[in-house]
Amino acid sequence: MQWTEELISDSIMNVVNSMHISHMPTRNEVRDFYRNDALTNKISKTYGYYGWAKKLNLPMKQNDTLTGKIGEKEATLLLENNGYEVKQMLQNYPFDLLVNGLVKIDVKYSHLYHGSRGDFYSFSLHKKYPSCDIYFLISEDGRAFIVPSKDVQQLQISIGKIHSKYEKYLWRYDIIDQLYNALSIIP
Repeated sequence: MQWTEELISDSIMNVVNSMHISHMPTRNEVRDFYRNDALTNKISKTYGYYGWAKKLNLPMKQNDTLTGKIGEKEATLLLENNGYEVKQMLQNYPFDLLVNGLVKIDVKYSHLYHGSRGDFYSFSLHKKYPSCDIYFLISEDGRAFIVPSKDVQQLQISIGKIHSKYEKYLWRYDIIDQLYNALSIIP
């Protein structure tokens, strides 16, 4: 089958109309509807879910991915306001942002959780061995923790609202600079 933009658009709208939903279908909704990944792959390799949602004037469904996109936008603004050139990667890329053409950053965003031992932010990393250089962790209260991935080999990071061992990474843009300088000298 030759996938054209018109066919992709029609196939997405078929899911929307058949399932009686009013949002851009999620990857799982598309996969379940067609019982394969042909369309999900085409969506990802063209405009991505956000691009197609915009193109088709469909809102995104509230989910973890949408929360992640909020974090990516906030991280991009923070980085650009601090003089960095930022390129946002496609949704299924192994990292979220490419900074100054060299530094790979994975952005994580967290709302505040209330635990029995205090309030905290929880960042799910999803992989023990990272595919990025830096984790850019943004808490709901607007703080940014810039953590080198070499210092993290776990699936989750929890940062206390008041105190945390990760405080040493708060607003550490110099870590990005150091990594960029190190990567720049490699021929």
